[in-house]
Amino acid sequence: MTKCAQLHNCKIGELSVGELYAEGKTVPKNLRTAFDYYAKAAKKGHPRACYKLALLYLEGKGVEKNIDKALHWFATADLNGAAFADFCLAEAYRT
Repeated sequence: MTKCAQLHNCKIGELSVGELYAEGKTVPKNLRTAFDYYAKAAKKGHPRACYKLALLYLEGKGVEKNIDKALHWFATADLNGAAFADFCLAEAYRT
């Protein structure tokens, strides 16, 4: 699946591979690799990938914690139609 996502430059495939690595299903858990795949899909505008990327930045998992980048990706997820990101964005600003 990893090769397929890479070869076809597919944001849905990249998101899916990122989720496999984040959860450690069928591949060893690796949050850095999950981050890399989420970032590829997020840069192509996939709302769930934007949201997942924001969470990793917010929690500092797989990447150095960065609140500004987390806020950016929550906002990008929201703009791309991820209604659930709206709540996270508001909560992040609140705290």
